[in-house]
Amino acid sequence: MRFVGALTFALPLGIYIRGKRLKPFFVLSSIAVPLTSIMIIESIRLSIIPLIQLAFIMWGIGMMVMRVCSLPFIIRSTSEKNSTEALSLSASTWSLSTIFSGLMISGLDWISSLEIFGNNFSFSEYNILWIITIIGLSSYYFAMKIDEGDDEKPIKKSGIFS
Repeated sequence: MRFVGALTFALPLGIYIRGKRLKPFFVLSSIAVPLTSIMIIESIRLSIIPLIQLAFIMWGIGMMVMRVCSLPFIIRSTSEKNSTEALSLSASTWSLSTIFSGLMISGLDWISSLEIFGNNFSFSEYNILWIITIIGLSSYYFAMKIDEGDDEKPIKKSGIFS
């Protein structure tokens, strides 16, 4: 279901953001993705099928907003000299985050429980997903720190795909 939301809105969003500031879109997705992750986790726990489907569609849209806006942001924020490296770094960062999340899930699942200062912490799949979601909430802080150069106006180019 998350792919349906992404496929339906990716091209229209790409056309819509042309020439617009991207920070509001990053802020929106930094709020939408963790909140819909919470909806997914809890609706699965409570077995609310329609809410699971809705949450996955909304999560897909939130991720799509982040991914669709990232390429124009990189191109606008870098010079021609280093744009290839910046785009490669963006792709490798997504891959690394997937690897890190997988290792974190496997590691915490393997540990199962941990006692720190007399407090016992249990690492079920449910708790691990909550940990990752809480870490994801920090994206709002970083989205708010985006500086698009407020004194410069984005350049409007002619043509639907430029």
